[in-house]
Amino acid sequence: MRLFITKKKLIKEMAKELAYLEINADWWYYTTKVEEKQQMSSHNLDGVTELRCICDALGILKEVYDEAYKIYDFRNSGSDDFKPNVPLIRKLHDEFCEPIAKKRPFM
Repeated sequence: MRLFITKKKLIKEMAKELAYLEINADWWYYTTKVEEKQQMSSHNLDGVTELRCICDALGILKEVYDEAYKIYDFRNSGSDDFKPNVPLIRKLHDEFCEPIAKKRPFM
C-alpha cells in the first residue's frame, strides 16, 4: 500500500500540532493552579522544539508557523510584556485541544 500526502496537507497537519502544543503550554502556564505548571508547560514546549527540527529539515518551517498563527497567535507568548488572553486560551483548549487529545492513545 502506498500513501501519498501533499505538501499542503503536511503543512496543515504540522501547523495543527504546533498550535496544539503552544495552546497546551499556555494553558498550563497561564490558566492552571497546579504546582507543576511550569514543568508541564516546558514539557509541551519540548514537543515544539522537536516539531521545529522536523519542519526545518523538511524545509517547511515558515509555512507551518504561518498556518499555526491562523489558529492561535502565540508570537509573544512567554515574553515579559505578554498579557495572556486567558478566556481565549481556555476556549481554544476546550474546543481545539480536547478533541485532538481524545483521539490520541493514552500516554
